[in-house]
Amino acid sequence: MKEITHFICLLTLAFSYSQTELIQILNNNSSFIIEGKVISSSSNFRPNGDIVTNYIVEKTQNLKGSAQANITVQVVGGQVDGHFQIVTHQVKLKTGDKGLFFLKRNSSSTNYFFKGEDYFMNYARLSKQEIDELNKSILNLYPDFEVISHSKNTTRAATNLAEITSVLPQEISAGTNSDLTIRGTGFGNNKGSVGFLNANDGGANYFFTHHLIKSWTNTEILVTVPELAGTGRIKVKIPTTPETSVMAPFASKITIPYSRFTITTTSYGDSLTIPLRHIGAMPNGANPPTSAHLIDGAYHFKMFSNFYNNESARTIFLKYLEKWSCKTGINFLDAGVRTLEDEFSGSLNEVRFSNFDEQGYGGAAFTSIKGVYTCPSSSSSPDPESITAILTEIDFVYDNQVNWGYDTVAPNEFDFSFATAHEIGHAVLFYHVIDNISLMHYAGSNGYRNLQEIPEPFVSSGITGVSESISPYPCGDPMTVSSCFTLSLENKDIKNAISIRTIGSNIEIKTNSIAMIRQIYVYDISGRIVNKAQFKTLPSRHNINLDSNNTQIYMVKVRLSNDLVHVAKVLL
Repeated sequence: MKEITHFICLLTLAFSYSQTELIQILNNNSSFIIEGKVISSSSNFRPNGDIVTNYIVEKTQNLKGSAQANITVQVVGGQVDGHFQIVTHQVKLKTGDKGLFFLKRNSSSTNYFFKGEDYFMNYARLSKQEIDELNKSILNLYPDFEVISHSKNTTRAATNLAEITSVLPQEISAGTNSDLTIRGTGFGNNKGSVGFLNANDGGANYFFTHHLIKSWTNTEILVTVPELAGTGRIKVKIPTTPETSVMAPFASKITIPYSRFTITTTSYGDSLTIPLRHIGAMPNGANPPTSAHLIDGAYHFKMFSNFYNNESARTIFLKYLEKWSCKTGINFLDAGVRTLEDEFSGSLNEVRFSNFDEQGYGGAAFTSIKGVYTCPSSSSSPDPESITAILTEIDFVYDNQVNWGYDTVAPNEFDFSFATAHEIGHAVLFYHVIDNISLMHYAGSNGYRNLQEIPEPFVSSGITGVSESISPYPCGDPMTVSSCFTLSLENKDIKNAISIRTIGSNIEIKTNSIAMIRQIYVYDISGRIVNKAQFKTLPSRHNINLDSNNTQIYMVKVRLSNDLVHVAKVLL
């Protein structure tokens, strides 16, 4: 059993500035600015249960503030002894990274931290033109700065022998196990990598995936779209010497209206991407085994007094907690103010204000999502396909130093309503998208955001996520649907779309014309996968033969082409 914490922050900085303006903002918001290189890292727990990763940075130039030759830059998130904490809007570093570090000092330690993801400028990600612009911007502030020489880039543009001719489908979701087909010529027969625009920085950079590529030929690539992927053109890196890359044409730009969270781990061998789901009670084998705030199929939220006593903040939070619950069926409930007794009750779903500078957090608000890998919990080497990440605790935290706007929002205030709706969207398991008018766009900004309703792409996908969480599950009780969700999810959206029945030793799965079958998994009662089917050409009917000699109970999980998921028990 492994524990995960998902820690999601919302940035206060809007990234619509020129590079000179951005450098000036970063400079004003930073106490220490250095050029340096990451030489080592280690992760550990904080007393409050957070995991932090300490990066040792060797300074090569000092621009602002007084810093030693080697400093410790602390980033929330990491991995310790099977425990995980993943933080968005926190800088992602690795040993060998070199660039400009815009830092603040953690008031409770001698360590430094970043206020946001753009507070580290990684030289390796910058083109020659961007390096030249950065040099000019830095020299305007620090005339003694020793300019950056462009690092050698071993990636070259692909020759005219490599070409992307189509990318389908052109509208697709991310983090939902959805597959993208890239067709063209000159890809070669050795698997390379596929690049997507990063939704965590608004598409400022590409990130590349190798382990999610299902097949690779000279003319076609099949890749599962990862949670970080955002709207835009994809790239393909071809493993030649030197490495070559080719970008999809403008006409083949993909649109990603929503993305859902997954967890990527190597704990079970090769990199494995695991879906997340809510649950109605602590799963079997979890420690602690019970929680006062995960009971009766719902997540009960308690507010710290510093939040509860802020009537405007409390009213807005409860408004959007109810809105998300009623629109999607997610069972989030208000449990009132946190008491002294709650400190000793184990897991808490908390809502509070905090001083982010004292804690070394970036952003303006975050959602902390904790959980465990589960099912089957008793197996030392489970089938990776049977593993799911179960959420056991959700916290919402706001920076009390932010100039929040509540009932009315002035141009110099941060819209509390928008931030709250966004953060609860993370708790419903939505990731960021690249669309600056979308609720789940990665960055916020000052001023009124005119948030009227939760956009419909998130509503329909949220309903799908709830359908997975209310389905039977071998390792714990399912979540129940919120009382204000009036649609009968099982009856209307799923049961009318699919039928599952047994015929002899066969399990027949049949859908109507609205949705086709994308995947089928059959589990035995222990949670072990005994049969599975994934389809490139999606059928409306499929039979699975189990050829079982003994009568057994099986669980059949079917994912449809419209992303609805149905789980049913069958006796065979």
